[in-house]
Amino acid sequence: MESNKLYRLTVLTLLAALGAVAVSLTFVLLGAWSENKKLLRSEEMLLDQIDKLAKEKDYKEEYYFRLSNDDKFRERIIREKLGYATAKELVFRFDDAAGPVKAKVTDGNAKEAAAKAPQDADTGAATPPPTVAPSTPQAPAANPEQAARRN
Repeated sequence: MESNKLYRLTVLTLLAALGAVAVSLTFVLLGAWSENKKLLRSEEMLLDQIDKLAKEKDYKEEYYFRLSNDDKFRERIIREKLGYATAKELVFRFDDAAGPVKAKVTDGNAKEAAAKAPQDADTGAATPPPTVAPSTPQAPAANPEQAARRN
């Protein structure tokens, strides 16, 4: 009987040890699995970044090639980015899109700008653009007679 009890105790101990090993392996494998998912997401992000950088590199190589070899493209870029113009052009520079429109006349187009400016019918001289005088706030009148004089 004692050997039967000893056998049962040994089997029970082995099963408990096996259960403990299974639980610890489960935690280790779950940790490794979640780390693997993080690494796969990171790899995807890096591959996307590589694709994005490769496209940007191709774009810049094409841009450099066209800038070096295409005269029309080079001229357009110089005009757009650096603001250059030929002597026959009238260049408008807008300081603020929401504000008043201002035209800047460069040395190369001063004669054309003067020729295109509106002229006075009587004198033939160029007329300046109309200006609006800023309104100045007035202090309230002390009595009704002063208010009537202002208006």
